[in-house]
Amino acid sequence: MAGGEEDQVSGNTFRNLRVNGRARLLVLDPIMDPRARDGVRLDVEFLGAEEDGPGLAHIRRWLDAFAPGRKVVRRLLFKVIEAAPFRVWPGERPVLLG
Repeated sequence: MAGGEEDQVSGNTFRNLRVNGRARLLVLDPIMDPRARDGVRLDVEFLGAEEDGPGLAHIRRWLDAFAPGRKVVRRLLFKVIEAAPFRVWPGERPVLLG
């Protein structure tokens, strides 16, 4: 799994991942139900970062298609350790599904 780190961001995420390579990501899908946010919770291990190459170029093109002017400076690489369905209802605590 890979994600991008944008320019003009403090860089704290990248620094923190280098110190502690474990992270938990919540990826939400706001399309499924406008009242809820369905998604997946991912426990990941940080593997490293790339500052050039075809993977980073792909992320830059993808971001430029819907957010022109924003720039990704690194491609962050992760190993997914665990994934679980997740739902967040407005005004309620998040709930793991399944």
